[in-house]
Order: sequence, then structure tokens, then C-alpha cells
Amino acid sequence: MTLLCSASKDVSKGNKESLFMRRTILGLGMVAGALLASSTAYAQGKTDLGQKGQFILSADRLLPVVSYESVKTDTNGGSTTESSARMSLLTANFSHRSVFDVPRASLDYAIIDHLTIGGSVFVAFDVSHSRTNKGGNLTQDVDLSKESFFGFAPRVGYVLPLSASVAFWPRGGFSYIRRNFQSPDSSDADLSASVDQFALDLEPMFVLSPVPHFGITVGANIDIPVTGKNKTDVRNGNTTTSVSFDSTQFYLGATAGILGYF
Repeated sequence: MTLLCSASKDVSKGNKESLFMRRTILGLGMVAGALLASSTAYAQGKTDLGQKGQFILSADRLLPVVSYESVKTDTNGGSTTESSARMSLLTANFSHRSVFDVPRASLDYAIIDHLTIGGSVFVAFDVSHSRTNKGGNLTQDVDLSKESFFGFAPRVGYVLPLSASVAFWPRGGFSYIRRNFQSPDSSDADLSASVDQFALDLEPMFVLSPVPHFGITVGANIDIPVTGKNKTDVRNGNTTTSVSFDSTQFYLGATAGILGYF
């Protein structure tokens, strides 16, 4: 009896283990099949970004990551070139931010499948800029200089679908930028300056679309100067002195943005 009971328990235990193994293998097979089917569908599917008649609204250069700049000025006395590289994660202070890092609102339209035309604009300015000095019982508010940026950039692009949720969207065009500087009214001498520049713009972007009609753009911004001018006016009383010279700025950066298409 003891042997029969033991054998019965072993058979029962073996059946349970065998059933468990079969269920495990079946489950793994179903998971593998689902993954294979989804990967096949993913590979065969293509994003619908860039279809004919589609509008694409985007906010570009929202998150500047790294950048390199080279500023060249030419005056009667010669020329100077100043270069800088920096990390610029969400830098908001104009004094530490390039005009090329200012977020841009963009609209593009697919005139035929994959081919887009459009452009972007940006405006940014200091509403107020002041410093408070405290010493003992004395508190003094000092106005500081203000800056403003303005620009527009028409462009042409081509959407190359890579998968159901990834596309490569290189864009190219030209840009015009203007940067204004104004000293505070309380200063002894009134100083104002402006910088104008035309540049060729290249924007090779990858678009990641986790859900339909929405995407995250990640890529590079390359701004190659064509011509630029720096003009400075200094007014002291009734006398105004103006200085003008050539000034161009090359920019290379990595950035991210968002878009919606319909």
C-alpha cells in the first residue's frame, strides 16, 4: 500500500509538472508569436507623417542641449573671431542664450507626399531687467539693459518614413534674425545696438511618434551665415555717435521639439 501510494503521488506530481511545463511553453510560444507579429507589423507599417495635404504644426528648438558658436566681426582696423561651446539646457536668461536657441513656432504643409514647404517665426524680449542692491538699511533698484529677438525662416523639407513611429525629416532654407540691445533710460549715455543677419539653415531631424498625430523632434540645427551687420548708436546729450561693421555668427547645435500633424 505504501508503495502504491508513493507511486500514485509521484505520478500525480509528474502530471502536475508536465502540465506546468506545457502551459509555460504554450505561454512563451504565445508571447513570442505576439512579439513576432507586432515586430513584423512594425517593420511593414510606415508613419503617416508627410502625406499630401497634411498640415504640420511644430514648436522647434524648445530644448537646446549642446551648441557651438563662432562670431566673426570685421572693422576698419581688422577682424576678430570669437568661438564658444556650451551646454544650454533650457537656458532662459538672454545673456546666456543664443538667438538661435530661442523657441520657434512653425507651420509646414505637404504639397505632395513627403515634400513639405513652410517656415518658422520667433519673437522674444525682456519685459523687465533690473537688479536690487542691498547694503545696511539702503535698498536700491537698478535698471539694466534690455534685449529683444525677432526672426523668420522659410524652409523646404522631405519626410522619409523609417517605421510606424519613426521618420527622418531633413529641412533646409534661409533665416533672417535681428537682435536689439537697449541701455536703461537712467544711464548717463543712451546706448542702442542691433545685429542683423541672413543665414542658410539646415535642420536634419528625426521624428518619434509614440501616438498618432503627435511627434517629438530630435536632431541638429546648422546656421551658416551669408551676411550680417552690427550697428551701435551712442547718444550723449544732443550728440549721437554711430558705429557700423560687419558681424556674422555661425551656429551648430543639438535640440528637441514637439509637433502635431493633421
